[in-house]
Amino acid sequence: MTKNKKNKSMPIALTSSFLGDIPHGFFTRHGGVSTGIYQSLNIGKGSNDTVHNVDENRQRIKTHLGANTLITPHQIHSAICYEVSDKQDLDQPREGDAIVTTSRRLAIGILTADCTPILCADLKNGVIGAAHAGWRGATSGVITAMADMMRHKGADIGEMRAVIGPCIQMPNYEVGEEFYDNIYANHENGGRYFERHHETNKWHFNLSEFCSATLDKLGIAHETLPNCTYNEADSFFSYRRSQHVKEADYGRHGSFIMLP
Repeated sequence: MTKNKKNKSMPIALTSSFLGDIPHGFFTRHGGVSTGIYQSLNIGKGSNDTVHNVDENRQRIKTHLGANTLITPHQIHSAICYEVSDKQDLDQPREGDAIVTTSRRLAIGILTADCTPILCADLKNGVIGAAHAGWRGATSGVITAMADMMRHKGADIGEMRAVIGPCIQMPNYEVGEEFYDNIYANHENGGRYFERHHETNKWHFNLSEFCSATLDKLGIAHETLPNCTYNEADSFFSYRRSQHVKEADYGRHGSFIMLP
């Protein structure tokens, strides 16, 4: 595995000019109040961090974006996408891994700690989406589900722009033979997303490239941020890294987008 790198100059959130002026951010682990292994902008309610810390960190993201409300789904590694509005009961988030809205000042987002966050917008028609694309969601169609829901709400494929955010990159994403066989057999040119590690002879999977290819097939213009959550320990949480270093738990990032 690649050695961890530190980057204390990383901002609270990464943004992309590809999404224009629309408020958004792939939030790092900087700028929050959590301590220890959750330092510092952990918004994972499923973690063992304190409720106070998580709520305060979510409030900081809300303030950073200028949002009235933050909404995240109860993620289950699925291909489920649903629409949200400012009338939704925020205390009981629905299960799913992608959400879409046409509401203003409502920041929609997802949580990750190695999986791929994808933010998408059609600013002309006023529709935005966010998807949590781990390997299960990505291979079962969560990105397509997000795009279909956006189109249902009035978006046009030709106007849609997406950004693939920080995730675990191929040098650090070792997978088993069964995983390789499944992707190779069930996805067009499935072998292109893998490389054999020359020392371990293990397959490594390119999750961000798989997501990029899906967006290409859908005809959605996009760009990919190159950051690796596993490799950049000072700036990103990583489930897989936490397992390798035997930490008791791990924090989660938020990636959010909002119609102003």
